[in-house]
This record gives sequence, C-alpha cells and structure tokens, in this order.
Amino acid sequence: MGWKVFIMITGGSQRGEEYQFTQDNILIGRSRKAEVVLNDSSVSVKHCQIIAGGESVELEDLMSKNGTFVNQAPIDERITLKNGDQIQVGRSELTVRLEPTTASLPLTSPLYPNLFIAGYENQEREMLAAEAKQSMLAEESHAFPNGEELMVRTLEWFEQNRDPGLLILDLKMPIINGINAAISIRAYERAYQRPGLIPIVFFFDPPDTEAFRKVLTFCAPSLYYPRRQDRMDFGEQVKLLINNLKRSPIH
Repeated sequence: MGWKVFIMITGGSQRGEEYQFTQDNILIGRSRKAEVVLNDSSVSVKHCQIIAGGESVELEDLMSKNGTFVNQAPIDERITLKNGDQIQVGRSELTVRLEPTTASLPLTSPLYPNLFIAGYENQEREMLAAEAKQSMLAEESHAFPNGEELMVRTLEWFEQNRDPGLLILDLKMPIINGINAAISIRAYERAYQRPGLIPIVFFFDPPDTEAFRKVLTFCAPSLYYPRRQDRMDFGEQVKLLINNLKRSPIH
C-alpha cells in the first residue's frame, strides 16, 4: 500500500506552510536536505522521519536533542500515526493528514507518450530512460545534457504543435540550469498558447528551500523529488522516483 502524506505547519515561525508527499521516507529537521526544513534552533538537523512505505504510516525520532511529541506525548522510537495527529518538534507544530493510495493495476500501455530528461551524467540519463521504458512510464525518452538543448528541442516540438508528456530536470546543467529551464518553458507555453502544461519533475536537491517552494508554485503542475545522493545509489533513487510517478501521476 502507498500513502499520500499531507503536512501543514500549524505552530511556529513557519505556520501556514503546506507540503504533500508520496515518497516512502520524509525527513524533518534543520538540514537543507530534509523534505520539511524547519528554521528552528530547537530542532535537530535530522530530527525525525515519517515512514510511509508499509501498511501504516509511522513516525520515528532520530535521536533528536529535544525529542519528538505526538499529541503532546513524547515518543521513544517509533509510533504509528493517525489522520489528524499533531507532531511537535522544537517550537514547531505539524498536523498530518494521511490518504491511502490504492494499488494500481499493471499498466498495459505507457503512462506518458514521451519523456524529456535534461542534465545528469551520461550513464544516469541512460538509466533514467531505460527504467522509464521498462516500467512503462513513457513510450519514448529523449535525453539532453544541458538546458539549452532541452529548450531548443521543446520549442521545435511547440512549432510542430507537439508537447513532451513529462519533463525530468536536473539542477546543475551547463548554460541553463533546471530551475531556469522550467520557468522558461512555462513562459513559452503561454507564448505559444499551449492547451495544457507539461508536468515537470525536479529530481535534485534544491539550493534554497524557501525560494524553491515559490518555483514549485509557479511551475505547477510539478513535483519535487529529492535526489538523496548521500543515502542510496542513483539506480535505487530512479526506481523509487518512477514508482512514485506511476502511483501518483502529475496533473
């Protein structure tokens, strides 16, 4: 079973911020690599994590300095979360909403007709393209080493009244990085009066969380999936990414 995890910060300096995740592990803490970054000195760098890959959703304290509380009660190690539970970490309070995703039937045709991949190393691009085809995420994949080549091909398709079905973007690309490429594509879609917007996946670790949230809002429909280079190899990350995209397509 999979889960959608909705998190709203209901107390503290970041009150009002909202997040939505479909991945199995959601790190909460001060680390810039966390899924939920809390700018709170009383929160540990890696404070706690939500584990949503099983039959239930659990919360695990990661040996934090000031502890993790659920509905005002401290937790020792792990606890099963319920819909509406309130998590207290430092001076920040988070409310969670849980929504199970039903297991999908095996795909008999690709979810997207085509996929554009931009950035990454040559071997990584090949791995993304191969996994997308094998898992039937996309019928065809087109890979580009930098943002400039991506933009050129995308505009060629617009001229032919075609659209990529899905974009997966790296951040650090020569000439035009992933964020600027995404913003430019949204502008060109308006200029060409495209009937729909291309779903965009940002598959990297953003340099600044607050600024990047604004980018996500501007580029919707979009999804941020952390690359997590320090935790697992690229092949494992690609499989998790594509499984998430198949389970919860971007609309």
